[in-house]
Amino acid sequence: MTDTLVYSRKLRIATGSKRTTKVWQNRESEWRDIVKSLQRVSYTGETVAQYHDMGKREKDERKDVGGFVGGYLEDGRRLTQKVKLRSMLTLDADSPSASFKDDLTRVLGENAYALYSTHSYTKEKPRYRVVVPLSEDVEPDAYQAVARKVADDIGMHHFDPTTFDTARLFYWPSAPTGGDFECAVNDKPLLEPKRVLAAYVDWRDCTSWPTSANETAIRKTDFKKLGEPTEKPGLIGLFAGCTPSREPSRDISLTCMNRRTTPTATPTRPGRRRAVLSSTTISSHTAITARTR
Repeated sequence: MTDTLVYSRKLRIATGSKRTTKVWQNRESEWRDIVKSLQRVSYTGETVAQYHDMGKREKDERKDVGGFVGGYLEDGRRLTQKVKLRSMLTLDADSPSASFKDDLTRVLGENAYALYSTHSYTKEKPRYRVVVPLSEDVEPDAYQAVARKVADDIGMHHFDPTTFDTARLFYWPSAPTGGDFECAVNDKPLLEPKRVLAAYVDWRDCTSWPTSANETAIRKTDFKKLGEPTEKPGLIGLFAGCTPSREPSRDISLTCMNRRTTPTATPTRPGRRRAVLSSTTISSHTAITARTR
């Protein structure tokens, strides 16, 4: 079927032979060729029961048959700050409810996508990966806005809250010996990211991006821990007191600003750098929290 896919374009992806690969290979591949790879499953020798009895580290080794990032990585480094563009959405449906496939069809039935099962998949506890090619490449912040809106329309509860990481790795399909494998392909026009972004009043305002219940709870907890900035001593309290907002802690925490530095233009201070604020994603905290749990 993939040879006869009507809808396809060249997509920029980065591939690695292992999750620990230091330098990933940037390349361009036709969507139909990527689909072929997603339809091929590697069986890794252990039985389903043996796999589920393994510890996390051994499971990670078993399912690591190489993978891809759905975008271009500067210098081939799989780091959030090195993602320069995304060409596809990659969504982890780790806790799909019984309505998941119907919800997916309801939202993306008129767009191209591929759905395949994970190494941990069983009929009793299904887990899926969803790959949605985009009609054009998008910058990392726009990717976040598009991915979150699509996931929210399908049902945020189906997805892992860290799935919106721009440097997210997807393994190529694999399964235990004798395990079940599913793959479904929808041959429709590629999703237009501009149409998704148009659903926002201002997609650049990341406080308007949909979040999972887990992320919302984390953010509320963080606000309580931070306290009221206007009551803090020193420069923090002074700065917060000058902020024209009734809720400075909320405004500052949710504007998704990230410090970076650039060389100063002052010739007498060539070694100095000045701080610049730029927008970044709101998934970073969730990813860090998930890794430390």
